[in-house]
Amino acid sequence: MAYLFKNYNGLKVAYLPKLDGGGSETYKEFIVIVKKTIGKVDRICEFCAGPSFIGFSLLAEGLCNSLCLVDINPEAIKAIQETIKLNNLQDKVTVYQSDGLSNVPKTEKWDLVVSNPPHFHAKTQEEYKQNIILKDFKWSIHENFFADVQKFLNPHSTIIMQECYMACEENDFLAFLEKGHLKLSETFMFKKPDNQWRDVYYYLVIKNQHNDFIGDEYPVNLIKLNISEIKKQMKLKSWNKYRFEISNDLEDNKTITLLNGVDKNGKDIKVFETENISPSNKKQSNIFYLTPGGYDLVDYTSKKLLSKIEVKQ
Repeated sequence: MAYLFKNYNGLKVAYLPKLDGGGSETYKEFIVIVKKTIGKVDRICEFCAGPSFIGFSLLAEGLCNSLCLVDINPEAIKAIQETIKLNNLQDKVTVYQSDGLSNVPKTEKWDLVVSNPPHFHAKTQEEYKQNIILKDFKWSIHENFFADVQKFLNPHSTIIMQECYMACEENDFLAFLEKGHLKLSETFMFKKPDNQWRDVYYYLVIKNQHNDFIGDEYPVNLIKLNISEIKKQMKLKSWNKYRFEISNDLEDNKTITLLNGVDKNGKDIKVFETENISPSNKKQSNIFYLTPGGYDLVDYTSKKLLSKIEVKQ
């Protein structure tokens, strides 16, 4: 395929003109906004990425360590894969072809989500299919995204989305945000260097509603467990502060670990690990938060599953 290329600080981004929903221009604004309001984070997701002008430019600018890119369009996915190959970014960039977030594994966790999604309301599926880059059928792309995204967010995460006043207003999305346990933190228009306002396009800054639970004033739930008596199944509430106290009532040293699946390289994602608990002694884990989903409490010494933990909102 005959791709065109844009260069960001030496990073070549492959694209086709028909895949550009405006990101080839608005990436500049996202760089300024992220620099001023967020700063560098570990992992960024670009939702409705297209060729990912925004995501790749943020990576090239040094504003994240790694990227997760999500789009429904197979042509956009191929362009992203070409960019990954050209720039040897296999260890830094993960891409998912997905209708919304449905094909994104639960192990993905993001510090920042950026998006320039379809801005214009489509009343019918036929109208949507005529231009999937610009049209959103009954706002279902927005609604499903806001319903699903929280389980991928780290506690202090932020979502920054560009929208268009010609097509929608922030009030169109407030009910979706509330259902998704998200809150609109700020709405603003971008002021260009020549002091001209972009009076058609605006930005939504959305926060994880559960950020409010992170302060020191909220109590820690201490869960005390004897290894030999741990229940095979447990249920916990999401977004509370937790600390596990593990007592070793067995005869050998034990390392007890709470796992949340595996990462893209097949390595265990550890929420906490209490190492080398000697017999008749106990250790406490670090303080942590749990997002909704399934977790495994494991005797890491013998790789034995001790308990399946279900975390719900």
